[in-house]
Amino acid sequence: MEANPEPTAMKRTLELVVDMTSHDLDQTTLRCEAQWLASRGIAVASGRSRVATAVGANGLKTAVISFQDNTAMQKALKLSASERELRDKQMDLDYRFDGFTTLSEGRDLDIVVLHGLNGHAFATWEDIDQTDRFMWLRDCLPEHFPHARVLTYGYNANVLSDVSTGRLRSYAETFLENLKYERSSEAHRDRPLMLMAHYLGGLVIKQALIVANTRADRRYHEILESICGIIFFGIPHRGGNGVKSGIHTFFETNKTKIKAGPLTTKRILVVDEQSAILGVARERKASVNADHSYICKFRGPSDGNYMSVHRVITELVNAATPVVTTRDATTQPEAPPDLKYVNLTDPHSFGFDEKLYPVLVWGDITYWGG
Repeated sequence: MEANPEPTAMKRTLELVVDMTSHDLDQTTLRCEAQWLASRGIAVASGRSRVATAVGANGLKTAVISFQDNTAMQKALKLSASERELRDKQMDLDYRFDGFTTLSEGRDLDIVVLHGLNGHAFATWEDIDQTDRFMWLRDCLPEHFPHARVLTYGYNANVLSDVSTGRLRSYAETFLENLKYERSSEAHRDRPLMLMAHYLGGLVIKQALIVANTRADRRYHEILESICGIIFFGIPHRGGNGVKSGIHTFFETNKTKIKAGPLTTKRILVVDEQSAILGVARERKASVNADHSYICKFRGPSDGNYMSVHRVITELVNAATPVVTTRDATTQPEAPPDLKYVNLTDPHSFGFDEKLYPVLVWGDITYWGG
């Protein structure tokens, strides 16, 4: 479980205007946000935290803002309708982060992230100290992977006494329906999909895979076929449950302090290594020098734990993103007997010399026409 993180960030949505470009809207938001809040006596977090703006599937521009503390956020939430106007546009303020929140607008890949039990779609992934805040999904992942669309998914996971199969199936079906809508446009439907989850979120993902695999009408077939990799942070599971994509499992090595009674606490490994491992052939596993809550929180881009996750994401992105190039015919490996035809234009029409022809490099596999 998580230490019930207290959210100090919120998102506000602004409907896109036809005669206003996305670039203009970004610059307006970033330039006016501090003044807009400061004029109302509301302190935004200092340090590396920043405002992230993106357009969601509903066509609304969303800005994610970190506040100095919960008091400042509550003050913002109490603003009247007339006080929530910026450039004659009404702002909707929300701190729950229910459903999908788009943090970046990459065009080649979707990275979808689910929090755990008693978690929060933003606070679960945010490191907070006395002078700074760092939410890596917002503050550095879009910069390191600019072609990826990063989305958090929030749901009601405050169910200490009920994590039954029926409840998980309900979460999974709702997640699949929302994800299907989020990827319903032609631009999003077929792009590779990477899933990341902490604790209960991983069980929701596994249940979603079961649901998608067993639907007779193949309603979620496009989602299933698009999954290029899954990253689990401290998930209490054994068995693959139909997971066929590249799987990377991170497990905690430090004990977490929990309540042992009204006035006492104790430290335990919430999810030990044995429980965290799927035990399937394609799984890769790694330990993280953190407790259960901080297994998915990082101090900054140079944090060793973040760098480990960054390497995994890089590997999955490279494997999922095709690159068209050429290879010298004399250096090509012998074609495997079960090689399937790649839908390329006739290689002879490309005009290369006889030793070169177009190929499709996809991860560590090379396809060619000939």
